Amino acid sequence: MTRAGTLLGFSFLLSSAVVTTAQAEGFSDMKPIVVVEPLPGRDVVGELGDEWCAGFTPTDVPDKRTAASSISRTMSSSIDQGFEDYRVALAMSVLCAHKDDPDFRKQAQYAVQLFVNQTGVSASSAIKSMMARADESAWKSEMTKGCNSIKPPDEAHRRDDRRAYARRAVFGCGAGYGDNEFAWYYDRGTNPWTELDRLYYVLGCLPPMMKDEYDATEWTAIGLCGNDVQLLDVAKVDAETKSLPNALRIKAREQVAYAQALYGDVERSAKPKVDSDPDYKRLLYDVPQAAWKQWEADYKKHKQGVDLAHQFEDQLFGPSTKAYQDCYKPLMAATQKYVKSSKIKSRKDFVEAMSQPIGYVLATSLGSCMAVTSPWSVGELLLKEVKPSRGWRGPRVAVAFAMLDELNRIKQDRTRFPVNPRALSPQFINQMVEEATEPPRTKIVSSKDQLLDEAQGVVKTARKSKENNQVLVADYKTETWMEPTSVCQSTGEIYKIWQGEVLYKQKCRNTGMAKRSFTPNSTGFYGPTAQGVKPGAFMIFAVPSASQHWPSRFGYPIAVYKTKNQKVLTNIFGFTP
Repeated sequence: MTRAGTLLGFSFLLSSAVVTTAQAEGFSDMKPIVVVEPLPGRDVVGELGDEWCAGFTPTDVPDKRTAASSISRTMSSSIDQGFEDYRVALAMSVLCAHKDDPDFRKQAQYAVQLFVNQTGVSASSAIKSMMARADESAWKSEMTKGCNSIKPPDEAHRRDDRRAYARRAVFGCGAGYGDNEFAWYYDRGTNPWTELDRLYYVLGCLPPMMKDEYDATEWTAIGLCGNDVQLLDVAKVDAETKSLPNALRIKAREQVAYAQALYGDVERSAKPKVDSDPDYKRLLYDVPQAAWKQWEADYKKHKQGVDLAHQFEDQLFGPSTKAYQDCYKPLMAATQKYVKSSKIKSRKDFVEAMSQPIGYVLATSLGSCMAVTSPWSVGELLLKEVKPSRGWRGPRVAVAFAMLDELNRIKQDRTRFPVNPRALSPQFINQMVEEATEPPRTKIVSSKDQLLDEAQGVVKTARKSKENNQVLVADYKTETWMEPTSVCQSTGEIYKIWQGEVLYKQKCRNTGMAKRSFTPNSTGFYGPTAQGVKPGAFMIFAVPSASQHWPSRFGYPIAVYKTKNQKVLTNIFGFTP
């Protein structure tokens, strides 16, 4: 039988074999001492010294029989429901009232051991934490003052709201964990804004319950959370909280210890399988570590572009729309560099390259930048092209998808392998794209009744617009051409799980050629995207549906070939391949 409870906003299970009762002299005619054995990986609490109850004098001193009954109830409820603040205060009041009695001192030792078991803190830290809670009124006052001070700044974006919410959770101010929106904001690199942000992410990433054993799906936390748990630094947490009330500082340190202890429990639970089964070792350790390192290597190679993407993101989430008005030029240059390095020869190659971790970050950043700065909605097409992609972000999402791919491999052979793939398919919404494509900041003009259409043809003339010298206007010939066709089918391997729907990888094959013929209307293109648009060039481009003639008809190049035989690609989505 197991016993469940909560502590610091979390749940845990303690084995009944760990918590026992025993008769002891002094309690024999009243209540038995509640004996608590140390859990694996926890400090062993020895006899308490003079530091116990030092500086604290209870205002209410019950007789020993009443005190024994009270501490017995408090210990039992703390075992079942968690050693929460008010229970710690109650236990301290009773135990310190008879601190010189050896049996009450022995019960106090087991109370500290219970606190250590449930929080993961050291024995010395547990004593200090319990002593700090002894004066319940003072503790509550510090908590209220500290919690009330945590609020987002004026003109805050939702990112600031989510970070403030996370901060409140870390300090035990009543907020919860497992916020997917925060996780998206957080996973933009290996180093977080603050160590408190890392702590909140870890607490939401780990299993929600401390217990004796974990199932195989819960073991995936080893890979998903392991790097951040290993990087958790209590010294940084102390530095970041040094100006806060002592109660909040203690809470934050306890949360670090709790996360590390919970992670250790999960590792111990999985160890027999990891040691005996290579598939578990690869899934939980080898693949996640390799994916994290690969992301770091990719980031180092494209650091300038990714940093520019994050800079634009900060500007987009900031208070001023003027801050990002010039975002297009640096992001276009960075994306151009990535495209050039990807050796793209076709539209399919481009979409594949921009559906990779770094490419997706650059494409969604540039598309979002154009969506909030361009009156012609040229960013809409770029975002539309990469929308079916996995929602790449940073190293943590890279780890999750690498683990999903490894699970696919395992399940091809071991169809009943007991890991749920839903645990390895990130459900994050790209908050930057959401911000850029929704009012009030978006400049996208299309709607359900006005979407982007594709057109194609051979350029007859190309001229600068008299109305705007940054626009190149193309007129077209009537041309007929042959176009490759294809058909796709599912491979049965999970690509991602989105909003409850399982999406599978597709395998496509060519099915031949189809004859096409069309004469597009005159169309304007924004100059920096219009390279290769010259007489004789064959173009595939996008325009808002129902748009008719220049000067109101603006487009965006998808693919531009030197001639209509489509052998030499000179422009792909506004970039030089």
